[in-house]
Amino acid sequence: MTTFFHPIIKDCCGCVKAFTVFWGLKTYKMAFVQKSAYFQLLEKDVAARYVEKIRVIQCVDPFCFLVEELSTALEDFPPITPFEIITYLVLTHSFYTNKQMEAYKSLAAYKFFEAGFVHDCGAKKIGHHIVVVGKVKHSQRMNEDPLRVWIICQVDGAVNSAHCTCMAGLSEVCSHIAAVLYAVEYMNTTWSKTSSTDVKAKWVNPACKSVPIMKLSDINLKAQKSRSDVVSPDDPACTIRALEGQALRAFLLKIKDDGDSAVLLRVVEPFATELSQETSCTPSIQNPYKYDVYKEEYELLAYADLCNLARQIDESISDEERQNVQLSTIGQNQCSEWYKQRAGRITGSSFKRVCHTSIVKPSLSTVKAICYPLEIHFKSKAVAWGLQHEARALNAYEEHQMKNHINFKMSKVGLCIEKENSFLAASPDSLVACDCCRSGCVEVKCPYLLKDSSFKEYLIKKIVF
Repeated sequence: MTTFFHPIIKDCCGCVKAFTVFWGLKTYKMAFVQKSAYFQLLEKDVAARYVEKIRVIQCVDPFCFLVEELSTALEDFPPITPFEIITYLVLTHSFYTNKQMEAYKSLAAYKFFEAGFVHDCGAKKIGHHIVVVGKVKHSQRMNEDPLRVWIICQVDGAVNSAHCTCMAGLSEVCSHIAAVLYAVEYMNTTWSKTSSTDVKAKWVNPACKSVPIMKLSDINLKAQKSRSDVVSPDDPACTIRALEGQALRAFLLKIKDDGDSAVLLRVVEPFATELSQETSCTPSIQNPYKYDVYKEEYELLAYADLCNLARQIDESISDEERQNVQLSTIGQNQCSEWYKQRAGRITGSSFKRVCHTSIVKPSLSTVKAICYPLEIHFKSKAVAWGLQHEARALNAYEEHQMKNHINFKMSKVGLCIEKENSFLAASPDSLVACDCCRSGCVEVKCPYLLKDSSFKEYLIKKIVF
C-alpha cells in the first residue's frame, strides 16, 4: 500500500496549513486545526501516518493542547481496563508490519507508573473519541525533558491509536504509552471506589424504642450478660478435678507422644530431665575446619586460589570430638549446636543434591544450604507434618519391636560425623540394638500424602485405580 504526504497550502512562514494524504487508492484532503512543532520535524512517511491517526479527532494535534484545555476529572477519562491494555499492546495489528504488536515487554511498564514516572495526565473529548495526554520521565536520563504521550480512545475505553516522542513511539507502542495506560486504569479502579467519608453516615437503628431518663450516677455502665452466659459456681460443670501423680504423668505422656509441647513438660519429671538433655548444648567445639576459615581478604581471591587454600585446611577430627558433637546435638533441629556443627558438612539431607550438581559450577542454592544451615530452612506442610508425628511414630516402632526382639533398646542420637571424611555427617532419627540382632539406625517417614488415610487404604486405592 502506497502512502505519502503532500502539503498543498502553506502560510507566510512556510508552515503547512492544509495537506493531501494519498492512502493507497484513497485520497484525503484535510486542514490542520492546530499543529505542533514536533509534527513539523517528522519525516514525510511518518507525518502521513501521524495525520491518519489524528484524523478521527478532526486533525487536532494532541501535542498542541494547553493545560487549561485538559480535564483531570475521573468521569472525563476513558474507562480503560487491563483487557484494553492487553488488547492494544499485544493483539492489535501494527500498521507497519501488519502483524500483531506482541509488545509483551511493555506489559511490565506498570513499574514506570508505580515509580512515579507518569505525571501531568489529562483528558479531552473530541467527537466520539477521548484523547489522553501525559508525560513520562526517562528511566535512565532523569535530567532530560520528559517524553510526551497521547492516546486516542473510544468512549467505551478501546484504544484506537497512540504516539510517543521516543524512538520506539514511532511504531505506536512503547513502555511509555503502556505506563500512561496503566495510570488511567489505576484511576478507574481506585478513584471510582466510594469511601465511607464520601457518603452520609448511616447509623444502626437502636433496638430499644424508649430510653428512660436517669441520673448518671444511677446508670449501670457495665455490659449486661445474658442469662445463658451466667453460670453458678456451684454448677458441677465448673468443677475441674486436679490431675496428680500417675494420672498427670499419663496425661503428659499422651501430649508428648502426639508431638505437642506443654510448659508442664519442663517442670514435671521425668519429662523435665529428658527435655533438658535434648535441648541443652555443650560449648561449641572450636574446629578451625568450620569456624576459623573466613577472612575478609579471601573475598578478593580467584576460584583457583580458594581451592588451593581449602586443600591446606586440616579436616581431621578426633574420636573424642566426634563423640562430644554427637552428645551435644541430640536435640537435632531443636538445638542450635546441631545447625552449627552441620555448617560446611555434606549431610544426609543434602547428599543427593551434591551428587547431582556440577563440580565446576555447583548450584548456588546447594552451597548456601550446606554453608548456612542455620539461616536456610526448608519449610513446608509436609516437613511440619513429619516433625509433628515423628515422636509418635518412634514410640509405636519401639513398642512393636520390643515384642519381637530380646532386650531391644532404642536411643536418641545427634549428628554423627564420619571419621575418615569429616565433611560427611548424618543425623539418624534413632539408634537401635538388641541381643538377637545387630545394632542399626532408624529413619522415620510420615508421608503427608497419607494424613487422611492409612498405608493399607492407600495401597488398595492405588491397586484399584
